Amino acid sequence: MSKVEIQCFNCGKRVWREAGEFNRSVRLGRRSFCSSRCACAVKNCENPSQCFPIEKTCPVCGRQFMTRTGPHEKTYCDRTCGSRGPWAKESRGRRVKKLQCLGRVQGKKNLRHDPKTIAAALLSREKWKYQRLEDYLSGKEEPHTFEFPLGRHIFDLALLDQKLLIEFDEQYHSGKKQKAADARKDRYAEKRGWHVVRVEATRGVLSPNLIKAVL
Repeated sequence: MSKVEIQCFNCGKRVWREAGEFNRSVRLGRRSFCSSRCACAVKNCENPSQCFPIEKTCPVCGRQFMTRTGPHEKTYCDRTCGSRGPWAKESRGRRVKKLQCLGRVQGKKNLRHDPKTIAAALLSREKWKYQRLEDYLSGKEEPHTFEFPLGRHIFDLALLDQKLLIEFDEQYHSGKKQKAADARKDRYAEKRGWHVVRVEATRGVLSPNLIKAVL
């Protein structure tokens, strides 16, 4: 298969790519990069409100490195350390179970898990999007908990003094089945003395403006 030489949009490095792959990218209006690292760097810079730079310590070698918050936030400084981390040592079956626990909380397979454990795992994964809300609520000295477990359900935010639960509904909550599931979840909380408020939100860092109207 023929290849063409391209120039990376981010760093300017010249690399070879298959002609079919390059032509498809041109037809779709996509930019060309030398690696996924350059592609992510450009994407993160174009969405500064969702991602910001932070300094972390590699849990394997202890070296300081820079990364950006968000869904692609790095845990290890490079792939070598990543291959030595505890995640790499787990069996495939355990990794699949962990992903099910993190990504399919409402699935039947996960109902046998401890809700508090699931809530802690969700908070570890989603804490980047709650950062601005955390700063706002801490400044107001409002007792709160993110990823609050109540029975077998988990709510996005709980304001403890007000007995108020706030759910940030993204686009997938508009489906008929999801609306029915949300209604059952709300009734469960209301029977136990909580008031539930649902707020429309988009994927990304959540703004304090979303909850100012209900405080």
